[in-house]
Amino acid sequence: MSESASTASLPAESRVLPWHGAQRGQLLKLLAAGRLPHAVLLEGATGSGRNLFAEAFARELLCMTPTAAGNCGTCKACTLTAAGSHADLFRLEPTEPGRAIGIDSIRKAIEFCAETASLGTRKVLLVSPLENMTRASFNAFLKCLEEPAAGTFMLLVAARGRPLPATIRSRCQRWVLPSPTPEEGLAWLEERMEGGALEDLAGSATTGAKSKHASREALEQVLRLSGEGPVEALGLLQSDELPALLALDTLCSNPDQAAAAGSLAVETAAAEIDPDRLLDYLEQAVVHGLRQRGADELRSAQGLSLFKALDELRRLRAARQAGSNPNPDLLRFHALQASRGLWAA
Repeated sequence: MSESASTASLPAESRVLPWHGAQRGQLLKLLAAGRLPHAVLLEGATGSGRNLFAEAFARELLCMTPTAAGNCGTCKACTLTAAGSHADLFRLEPTEPGRAIGIDSIRKAIEFCAETASLGTRKVLLVSPLENMTRASFNAFLKCLEEPAAGTFMLLVAARGRPLPATIRSRCQRWVLPSPTPEEGLAWLEERMEGGALEDLAGSATTGAKSKHASREALEQVLRLSGEGPVEALGLLQSDELPALLALDTLCSNPDQAAAAGSLAVETAAAEIDPDRLLDYLEQAVVHGLRQRGADELRSAQGLSLFKALDELRRLRAARQAGSNPNPDLLRFHALQASRGLWAA
């Protein structure tokens, strides 16, 4: 969610994150040698900056006078990409976050790939998230991969570990974008926080108190809630959902406290959280709960309930990505019912 760059508010210059500098350098060497493949699959963990990397590299490919740091920010191509109106950049993405990329969008991408560049000598098709294509969309997309016009480059962004058809993978060059170390992620977040007023995260769930800077401990907590992804964490820090997510995390992490507070407290916290973010958090919490248990505990009733919860959460996500439009409250209800093993004493 928070990784996505808005085409209406891009800065003049886009830069890859510090922990992706080596991958950018290697791709630029291939480009200079005329060996950059026309389809590059960029895989990375949620919140690691994979979409920011794709955006920055796409703009660098189209820039008329790129610098050592990236796109120049001043040429006509950079001005157009910042405004979201460059004719040689096509973004293939869901019409709504979390939904599937439909066949109609694929047809438009096929037309784009067959055309010649209008401004320079290159065109870029930016696809994200690749795993959100339907089976029919994947089949249709093969035409893009097999028959692009000269000078067409495709940057395909996918969450690491998500299944993709072998027919797609075999036609791309795969690049795994690393996640930052905890120290790198914290340092980057702290730099983003400097000079900004943020809620005191340690007390925001109950007091809403303000402070000028988030403590290191608070940032570590938000990083954990974001799956150790600093870009996702930054979006969460700026989100109105943060107090509710902190409250839910407290209950899920303390079964005795959750039992004393009752299921209504869990439901109240969840009601303030976006359904997709709630699914992300619950899935992450269930996986963590499974990893914390030994073999005997995994075979217990509680352990088996967590395995069932993981299956149900992934089923809910797949249904949502496939275009299902459940009532948000109903989706939250099913997700919480499936995950009760997290806070059941």
